[in-house]
Amino acid sequence: MSNIKMGICVVYFYEKNLEWLLDLHLKGIIENTENVNYIIYAAVNRLHKEYVQILKKTERVEIVQLPDQMIEGAKEHGRYLDLLIQHAINTNCSHVCTLDCDSWPISKNWVKNIIEQMEIESSSVSSVLRTEIQDFWLPHPCGMVLTKEFIKRYNPSMWNYDDEKEFRKFLKESGQRKDTGIAIGYLIWRYKIKWLKLERTNKCNDHFLMAGIYGRTFFHLGAASRFKLFKGEFNQTFARRCRKIVKKFPVLRKYSGKTEELLLKKFPPKVLQDNEKAYRYITSKLKENASAYYTYLEGVNQ
Repeated sequence: MSNIKMGICVVYFYEKNLEWLLDLHLKGIIENTENVNYIIYAAVNRLHKEYVQILKKTERVEIVQLPDQMIEGAKEHGRYLDLLIQHAINTNCSHVCTLDCDSWPISKNWVKNIIEQMEIESSSVSSVLRTEIQDFWLPHPCGMVLTKEFIKRYNPSMWNYDDEKEFRKFLKESGQRKDTGIAIGYLIWRYKIKWLKLERTNKCNDHFLMAGIYGRTFFHLGAASRFKLFKGEFNQTFARRCRKIVKKFPVLRKYSGKTEELLLKKFPPKVLQDNEKAYRYITSKLKENASAYYTYLEGVNQ
């Protein structure tokens, strides 16, 4: 592993009172990435100052100064990741790993294990794949590893693609929804690239998506800094229907997202309330004893 330099790219964004989550995230990286040359490349454009100070005091963290992106949601996340990945390659990383700010490795020697498995399978991409929500062509950035060779050859992006016609064909044939990582899924599909898929390995589940363990390697809490609504659930809400109506009027279009957010807060649907209840239970277990919770999810001693 002496020739490995791992650039861990993370876009940090937390609501207030989530210092405990940042601590778990950093602890998971630090304790499970021993004997590896690595740096955490952090985007902090929309991060509260108290969290920035924690990152500044953490060894092996480099806060990367990036231009603010005038977009929101998954596209914003993807654009910051694109810039971080290029920065990592420019600083001579042999591999890049992307994590979400609410995901982290829980397996010792995860770098060695993943790279060795990628070499065995001649893969240049390894990624979480959330088949539990019918994602089959969406490498998810909560646990993605890319080789330097892949990045230099394809200049991948989390959102941008090189051919509109081919991209639409990919979406139609694959049936894959769009989210951060979709353009890498498109590259894999178009050029028939081999990739190592890290699917959900939970034996026990407290939610169908949150608190997932993938490939026995990465833990992903999910939705830590946004509304607890997932694939298909948004479209069932009154707030989403109102958003679609507002978007029909050009003069009001820029307010559609804020309208939806306001309505979800004012009139939370039952599915949101149920998900928030599950989230509170999961986070209580993480705060109580994170290691014991991982063991429970993996079904050890069940």
